[in-house]
Amino acid sequence: MHLTFKTKLALVVGAAALALIILMAVGKGTEGRVERQLAVIQERYLPKLELGPQLENQFEHLWRGLQDAVATQDPEVLGATRQSLDQFLQQLTAAHEVVPPAEAAALRAAVQDYYTAAYDVARRQIAGEKGEAIVEAMASMQAKHNQTKQQLQRATSLDLNRLRTIHEQMLATAPEDRNARVTLNRLFHEALWHASHNTTLVEIIDRLIAHLHPQTTLEFPGRWDTILSEHNELLQAIVEHRADDAASIATEHMTQAREIRLQLYAGELGDRTRSERQQ
Repeated sequence: MHLTFKTKLALVVGAAALALIILMAVGKGTEGRVERQLAVIQERYLPKLELGPQLENQFEHLWRGLQDAVATQDPEVLGATRQSLDQFLQQLTAAHEVVPPAEAAALRAAVQDYYTAAYDVARRQIAGEKGEAIVEAMASMQAKHNQTKQQLQRATSLDLNRLRTIHEQMLATAPEDRNARVTLNRLFHEALWHASHNTTLVEIIDRLIAHLHPQTTLEFPGRWDTILSEHNELLQAIVEHRADDAASIATEHMTQAREIRLQLYAGELGDRTRSERQQ
């Protein structure tokens, strides 16, 4: 079958137009998936970076209220500390999507147990009690205070040791070891997602990744060094509880990955179009 030059030209133009339409559709779909992923991370993961300091401040406020009641010998000040306890528990309840249920329940029980002991000690001190019994009660109360702070840290902290270990392995990976780089980069991201203790978040991200382009972005010129730098900055932001900075770093990281994937799509579609022309 012989085609006229006009027909061939029309087919070439049509193929190029079709490739452009496909690229735009794929780009739009990829951009939408990335934006949804970022939204989920910002709504469900980043709040955990903020929750730790918030609950620690609430617990500190509760502790100081009890201390002030004893210092002023004022039963009314002591009674007002129940409001601080309620505020702490309400904030913990509101964070049900951030703190795993088991850890939230353990923290709630620890705080209530500490408060019961601390309230009793403060009441007895205000009443002027002296002797060995009150000393023993104070020691027991202090132990519960320390246990509660440890439980609070466990409930709101991320698995930084695992993230640091993976990041150090990434730094030590040789340039020619492509498979190791791909694996470690994936493990770092998975460790970050699982550190949120949010199974819904992890499942959503897993489904999104399953639909992304199979080609890795790590071989893009300069991408590996950029990833290492951004991972390090993200770790520092997490350690220092700088949630806004962490969100900014994560957004930039994902945005660059999206742009690179769009370029990969464009290159692949361009290769297919050239191949079809030659055939």
